[in-house]
Amino acid sequence: MPEQRRLWKEADQHALDEVKKAGVEIIYPKKAPFAEKVSAIFENYRSEPKIYDLIKRIQAVQ
Repeated sequence: MPEQRRLWKEADQHALDEVKKAGVEIIYPKKAPFAEKVSAIFENYRSEPKIYDLIKRIQAVQ
């Protein structure tokens, strides 16, 4: 798994470098305002433990 992640990271970086080289402007939006706006949607899944747990696990990934 570590090798696969390393290869993916390299391929991802290469692709990013290529589009930047081609003159594409890369914009990194702030995630917090979006997360704040959709947080109420996630609460709709509180009654479905499997889905709600999955949402929480995804949110914990950094």
